[in-house]
Amino acid sequence: MVVDLSFPASIRIQPCSYANEEVVLDRLKTTSLTSFALVIVFAASASAQTATKLEIVSGNGQLFTSAAYKNVPFLYPMVVRVLDANGNPIANKTVNWNWTTSPTGGALASAEPTSVTDAKGIAYSRVFQGIQSGTPSLPYLQTVFTASADSASANFVVSQALLDNFTSSQLVFSQPNWYPGPPPTLTGAAGSVSTTPIKIHVDGRGLPIPNISVRLLNDDPKTLPSATCATDPGADPGSVVTDANGDATCYPVFGPIAGSASVSVLVGGLDPLQWDQASSPQPLTTA
Repeated sequence: MVVDLSFPASIRIQPCSYANEEVVLDRLKTTSLTSFALVIVFAASASAQTATKLEIVSGNGQLFTSAAYKNVPFLYPMVVRVLDANGNPIANKTVNWNWTTSPTGGALASAEPTSVTDAKGIAYSRVFQGIQSGTPSLPYLQTVFTASADSASANFVVSQALLDNFTSSQLVFSQPNWYPGPPPTLTGAAGSVSTTPIKIHVDGRGLPIPNISVRLLNDDPKTLPSATCATDPGADPGSVVTDANGDATCYPVFGPIAGSASVSVLVGGLDPLQWDQASSPQPLTTA
């Protein structure tokens, strides 16, 4: 394929023969194969980047009940975004999912043990939990999952409200400040944080339940006034989680649109408007 380059200047080039055409085609084939090899090498090097942070996207603090309340008898996937030292997403990175802790005892939930990040650095693992019965002294179960890549990690907690022989799940959600009265009107400038928090208590038969997510639901934050919780460390974006006393404190962050609207408090669930449908094969149609 380098014969042309060695021709003396006085040699006259003849019209292309079939043999010459074959040489040209061979050259193109070689070029294509070389380019393809370079692409493969480049893709492999991306996964060799070191993960320095696993950012929780969704799935932490979920709570479900074996009574299939609200038609949700299962847990949604745990989703993370893997980032490098500059905060850039890492594609083609393997994430390991381990579950070795159950602070309540009982049977552990399980999950898919490994997953690989997509082009946006997102990886997910689906969670599986068998239906179990409880007792007055064991009204719920929890499993702690750890997602890890290199030396970076993030923890998820998922919970199941258990049934007993007498009634359905004995979980109680209450608002210490105004419960059972009407909630107050929260007011603030667009983009500001309310100085008045929304406080939610979660317990089962008087036993405080930690690590349960609490968030605000809005009708349409793109066209109507809205608010989200100032995110707790390690919680899903826009949510907080209950502490060891079963208490969650949400300071509403007002959205960009001025006006008046109502918001709802969601305990232990996910918001379809904040759910990235592309990150999981399991759609979320209702909160």
